[in-house]
Amino acid sequence: MNFENITRKEMLKRYSRLITQRDELIWSEVETEEVEFPEGIDSTTQFINIDDQSTPIDEEIYQLGETYRNSLPDLAISRCPFTGQVLNYYIDNEGLDGLWWNFYDPVRKDTPAMETFLTLTGAMKINQPLDNTDFLVEVGPEIPYVLPELLNDENTLAVLSSFKIGVHTAFVVVYFSKKPSSVILRPDEWSTDRYYYQDENGEVVWSQADEIMKIKDFDLVPWIEAGKLFWILPEDRELNLRADVRQCPYIGLTGNKNTQIIQNGELSELETDDELDSEVEEIVSGLELENDKDLTPIPEELWKLLPEEGGNNEQ
Repeated sequence: MNFENITRKEMLKRYSRLITQRDELIWSEVETEEVEFPEGIDSTTQFINIDDQSTPIDEEIYQLGETYRNSLPDLAISRCPFTGQVLNYYIDNEGLDGLWWNFYDPVRKDTPAMETFLTLTGAMKINQPLDNTDFLVEVGPEIPYVLPELLNDENTLAVLSSFKIGVHTAFVVVYFSKKPSSVILRPDEWSTDRYYYQDENGEVVWSQADEIMKIKDFDLVPWIEAGKLFWILPEDRELNLRADVRQCPYIGLTGNKNTQIIQNGELSELETDDELDSEVEEIVSGLELENDKDLTPIPEELWKLLPEEGGNNEQ
């Protein structure tokens, strides 16, 4: 199939349809024979085939994915405060329905080849209409924030900028470092569940963020005053770095500080740890334990709050 003249909308629609067809085929075989998926692999992972052989569906999914990847726009989004070099980043700014935003299986290009580039995180003001996707999209909170664990490093600075993603407003914080290789703990890349880095052998490997990298600070003023956070005016094509607190348009913004999620045209949010703890305490408070030997079964409501591998009453 020739994809040269296919539109973005047509490409995404066909890609989604092929993924559904492939998954239906996989599960139809699973139902008729015992299939053990390798550790870390499930039916939602791209290109998996039970017979470990490429099928026409796999081939077309791959071609569509590559066409999409190669069509990603190269956007100038930030500037390094150490070198003054402009940072260009391949990102789908047409809408959250693009494969770049697929939380578990994003289709992206490699991270920029800039010596001082460390990582990028983001937030987003969601506007109507909502994008309708089969896959999960996590865009972060509604207002910008910084990661104290990164900025507490003496070699690290950050730059906050803003641009449009379709009808939505993105707030992006790019972290730059004089010594990126010395930064061991990193956050997951924006809108994914992992981050990539080069190991001691120079190979690109992936990992997932430590819990400390999920601690956010929405109070930007102290970081700007300390010279750790710079900002760029929205729509500033020159990407001029600024450090004036009084004129900063990102200070004082109000909005949801929880992680926002979009799927199937619906907007929701992740529960915070405090909210989850509150639910657990409320359920546990209803239990009447006579003594330490009381083996009262755990209420089903508690198991629903745990991850899928949470367990059962026997455990």
